[in-house]
This record gives sequence, C-alpha cells and structure tokens, in this order.
Amino acid sequence: MKSGPIPPATGKRPVVHIGTAVAATVLAIVLWAAVSVVPTSAQTATRTLRGIPLSYDVQTTGSIVTQIPNTVDLVISGPPASVRQVEPGNFTAYVQLNGLSPGTHWVSVHVISDQSVPPQLRVTPQPQQVQVTLQRAVSRQVPVRLSLRGKEADGMQVVQQSVSPPQVTATGSANDVQRVVAALATVDLGAAAQTPSQTVDLQPVDAAGRVVEGVTLSPAQGEVRLQLKQQYKDVPLDVQIEGTPADGYEVTGQQSQPAQVRLYGDPQQLAKIDRLVLPPVDISGQKATLSKVVTVPLPEGVTRVEPTQVTLEVRISPTASAGLSQRSFSGVQVTLQHAPSGASVTPAQVELVVKGASTQLDALRESQLTVIADASGAADGDTLQLRAIVPKGLTAIPSPAQVILHLPAPETQQAAAQSQQQKPTTLPQQQEVAP
Repeated sequence: MKSGPIPPATGKRPVVHIGTAVAATVLAIVLWAAVSVVPTSAQTATRTLRGIPLSYDVQTTGSIVTQIPNTVDLVISGPPASVRQVEPGNFTAYVQLNGLSPGTHWVSVHVISDQSVPPQLRVTPQPQQVQVTLQRAVSRQVPVRLSLRGKEADGMQVVQQSVSPPQVTATGSANDVQRVVAALATVDLGAAAQTPSQTVDLQPVDAAGRVVEGVTLSPAQGEVRLQLKQQYKDVPLDVQIEGTPADGYEVTGQQSQPAQVRLYGDPQQLAKIDRLVLPPVDISGQKATLSKVVTVPLPEGVTRVEPTQVTLEVRISPTASAGLSQRSFSGVQVTLQHAPSGASVTPAQVELVVKGASTQLDALRESQLTVIADASGAADGDTLQLRAIVPKGLTAIPSPAQVILHLPAPETQQAAAQSQQQKPTTLPQQQEVAP
C-alpha cells in the first residue's frame, strides 16, 4: 500500500446518503437477530394408548393376587412422526410384587418398550401407581370330573370312560378354593371316535358348573380315555305285495337282494326292531317276474341304514293248472338244521302259503308243514334260505324266504357239546319244495 500526504481539513461535514443509512441499519438488525435468538425446539405430539394389559409377577411364597387392575393407559409424547408409528403391542406394562406380604399395597407401574420404539419418545403410564391386594394362598385336593358334550357318531356308544389323574390340587384364596367342587375335563363326543384318548385342559368349577376365577390347578391338564362301541343290528327284510297278477298267472316267489340290512342307532330303539317292512310292490296285471329297486325306510331311533337301497324280486309264472286254491298258515316254526346247541334264527316263525287242490288243502294240518333253515358252514349273522316241506301234491312259499342265523358264544357251544350229543332231526316223508 502506498502512503501519501493527508489531505488538509476543509472544515466541512461529510455527505451522508439517506438510502445508504437505512440499508445499513436493517442489515445491522438482521445480523443481531442471527447471533442473539435461541433456536426453538422441535414440535411435540402427545398420544394415549388405552387398555394396555397389566402383568405381574408374584414369587412370594404363600400369597396370591386377588385384586389388581387388568389394564393401564400409556401417554406417548415426542416427535409427531415417531408418536404415530408406535402401537400398543410395542409396550409391556407390569408391576413388581415380589416380597410383598398379604394385604393391600400401592405399587408403581413400569413400562418396557421393544426395540422398534424410537428412543426420543417419552412413555408415561396412567395411573403411575395401582392398588393391589394379596391374600394368603390355600390349597386342597379336588376330584377330576369328566363332562361329555355333543353327540356320538352314528352307531357309536361310550361303554367305558376314565380320566387321569383322578385328583388335582386347587390353589387360591380361601373363599375361592372353598367354592371349587371339581376340576372339569370336557370332551367333545363328536371327535371321540377319531381320538378316543386325548389331553384336555382342566377347569375349576363350583356346584353350578361355573368356572371359579382366581384358582389354579396342578396339574392343569388331564388324560381322558373313552372306549366306544359301534351299536348296530342286522335285521331281515319283509317283502310286501299288493294287487294280483293277470288272470292265469300267480306269484311263485318273492325275495329282496340283499335279504337283510344293518341298522345303526340308539341301542334301546334297535332292540325293538326284529324285521324291517319294505314298501309294497304293486303286481297288478303283471304277467312276468317283476324286479324293482326301493329305498329302505329309516325307522324311528335309527340314524343310518346300510345299504340304503335294495332290489325286490317278485316271481310271477303262469298258473300250473286250473282249480288250484291256496291256504295261508301263520306262525310256522322254523326248524334249524346242522347248527350247534343254543343257535337260533330271526324270525323264528314265518308265514307259509300252501297251494294245491281245495280238497287236499281243507284236510291239511299245520303239523304236516315243515320249514327248514340249513346252517351248514354258516357263520353268526349269515342269511339262510328257507325250504318248505309239505305233503305230496302241494306247493308252499315261506314269507319271508330268508332268516338270520344267531350262533352262541364259542365257550357256550363247547359246554353244550360236552353235556349232550346233538340228536339228528327226523323229518316226515313229505315233498320238499324250494321257494
């Protein structure tokens, strides 16, 4: 920088421009504000999360909690974006009750936040303290009771049931434990056929069957075992005919295929059913054998029948000769051949329609009629075809044409064989007629 002489004073005041002075003043104020104002804090939002479950831990020996709030509220404050992103599931509210003696206490509520909660958020429980009541715990043994709900599957019946253990320990306040009469194990019968053995939760119940809250059971589960038996009955089918065939034709036989069906249902109702009558077959004007598929009716108390349909056959043939008549004999006893002692058939008596000359029919006595069921090689429950034996010159048709064989238990057969020998059946010298 070069130096030079200082100009002489002139005695005049320097010229100051008004616009320049104003601009300088404004600039000075802005600079002062920039260095003197404290930065404002970020905007704060508040949000309340309601109904947060309140948990607790009691390790005090011999005490239980009988009164404590179920939930508390949490007040969340902080940056708006952070406040909006949290949910109730991000927090756990609890109280610490360890070391407290029986009685009423005020305890502080603590809150734990998971890792997704921003650290700048402030979480305050409302209320910050809660009142809890502890009582001395009592225990006693109560029986385990089995409760069967619902309905068994078709044809099934519970014949035996058990639950283990037979007793459990109920723990709680003296008043609550005193109300407990049993630990209830509830089983759904609808699923019992697939899972006859299952583990179920036990519930403390009072005399009215209501669950007693505040009581714990040890063990808390029981093992239930059910033995189910399928309830069914095989019954013969009774073919019914209505109407008459065309002139010069007659019914020479009738049967169903199969000859019996299996019924499922209530055992008491099944015991009342010995045979099942099928819907009648109309043979009016028929000149040939008639075959028809019919639906098996479902009797009262029966839930299912197998099969649901059967085929009926009515054999119709030209009349053998003119002047023939027929006569019906009801209650003719079925004679069972080649069967062990104690065996029987269902039905034990049948109806026999005998045809022939009127003079011969008029003189016919029931003692001259024999209906035979041959059990050779047959097993229990098998269907046996009936054969009719009548005097020569006559024909006969038993109705029904089949019966069901019932054999005694093997031990019963052995005892009968040891006590006596089976005697052969002597049949009269008559004409055998197959239906």
